Amino acid sequence: DIVHFTELTDSMDAGSLTQRLNEYLDAMAKIALAHGGTIDKYMGDSILIFFGAPESHGEKEDAERALRMALAMQQGLAELQHIWDERYGLLQPLSVRMGINSGYCAVGSFGSQDRLEYTVIGSQVNIAKRLEEAAAPDTIIISQSTYILIKDLFACRSRGTLQLKGLAYPIRTWEALGSQREITDQ
Repeated sequence: DIVHFTELTDSMDAGSLTQRLNEYLDAMAKIALAHGGTIDKYMGDSILIFFGAPESHGEKEDAERALRMALAMQQGLAELQHIWDERYGLLQPLSVRMGINSGYCAVGSFGSQDRLEYTVIGSQVNIAKRLEEAAAPDTIIISQSTYILIKDLFACRSRGTLQLKGLAYPIRTWEALGSQREITDQ
């Protein structure tokens, strides 16, 4: 999700906004597909991506791929901003926030008799969305269930528990900082 996208729409003409949004979504989609993600849908400036269906590499590797994708998306946005700066001049930098959760969901074709959509639904999807909404700009917030799967490979900082909208219980959260190797090499 792009932070403050609504304000950005007020400061750009429709053609420029459409072009940059499509460039952004295209770049992020390429990264998602390169990491084995399934693009569920585009929702304005947001993208819902899931792992594990139609093919799973196992719970741990699916979580690892999701986090590597999110980190690559942060890097991809930085590169895209550089291109935009050279092409269009100084622009207000974009910030994104991401939420990742691991768990079992219903995946399949849902909808009406006239229009079905291959998608993912369930409480685990809602948790991921709420984590994204709670994330600060330029951060990746992950749930405890994801942290358990990736903690040996990625450096993370505890963000405590969050009471997320629509949930009866708090969720323990972590901020993903990067791969253990990248953090150690710095």
